[in-house]
Amino acid sequence: MLKKIPTIVALIILSTICSSTSYSEISLEDVYRDTIINDVTLNVPSEYATVQDALSFLDDKRIATGFTVSIQIANGTYSNYESIYVSHNDGNRINIIGNTSSPSSVIIEFDSNKIGVHCDYSKVLGLINGITLKSDGTGTGILANRCSMIGVGSAVTIENFNIGLNAAWGSTILANGITVKSNGTHGVLAHSAQISLSGVTIQSNGNGVYANANSNIQFENGSCSSNTYGVRSHRNSYVDTTGTTYSGNTTDTDAAYSGAIGD
Repeated sequence: MLKKIPTIVALIILSTICSSTSYSEISLEDVYRDTIINDVTLNVPSEYATVQDALSFLDDKRIATGFTVSIQIANGTYSNYESIYVSHNDGNRINIIGNTSSPSSVIIEFDSNKIGVHCDYSKVLGLINGITLKSDGTGTGILANRCSMIGVGSAVTIENFNIGLNAAWGSTILANGITVKSNGTHGVLAHSAQISLSGVTIQSNGNGVYANANSNIQFENGSCSSNTYGVRSHRNSYVDTTGTTYSGNTTDTDAAYSGAIGD
């Protein structure tokens, strides 16, 4: 049969246990060791050899609400790059930044058949800006896949991939003022996804902008030139082209299989 411990004895035991750990021994460093509570800049390549190395540094850390980690890339051309895969739980507070005044001063050249910048499985990248992304005609420049989201700033050029900008399977890409050019099959592709393009230049691609399989693309106040097809919308998709101009495309617009294009 269990005996009830007298209250006074319980208090003495509790006091003894608590006195064994001094509150003064618990520092803020211990509390916040795995949480970033300031705006932080990680420099590539002076501190981290690659963008992926900088992201790997963040793997075991959280980023507190209201703070941002900026991965700052120095001017230069970076060749033979592997994919930049963003999988951090606080990726909405991560920015990848080059030279926003001169994006051609920061060029990343990816290996064949690579995805340049990639989010998957509901992950988010807050912003990529100030960078020119290039390949050899293969791979994808920027991909948001399976309910992910990527923000693309106004100083980004994506060129010479098979697909420049791609959102798929419930994902979202928000892009403002970027240039997408010389991509073999698609400049911009949404497949069961949504993409917002504002003031974007689409030039010399196969399909300039292509919405497929229940997708929605807002392509407003942009320019669409010298593509095989300017804008295509298929299979219950919709592209809003309000304020967008066309020139030099083999075919400006193509809506089929219950797809629609409006302006």
